[in-house]
Amino acid sequence: MMDIVNSYRMAVYLVRGAWKCVLAQVRWFQSGERYSTSEQLKERLDHCVPCEFRANERCTMCNCPIVEKAMMTTEFCPIDKWKSNG
Repeated sequence: MMDIVNSYRMAVYLVRGAWKCVLAQVRWFQSGERYSTSEQLKERLDHCVPCEFRANERCTMCNCPIVEKAMMTTEFCPIDKWKSNG
């Protein structure tokens, strides 16, 4: 029974992460596909690299790939370490 519950939880986590990525792409396309400046990207990654919620190259709070998310001006940190510029 516990395997079914764990499988369900993992499926929900993955679907939520995929949905958040889709929404991020929609916001970015609607903004005209603007990228962060090199200064903005550096500032964002300076917060993300040492973050306790970073696992490899993903944020465990939103399940997003960190570098790709930081590159989009429309995106923001889910725990308010950096804001949207878009």
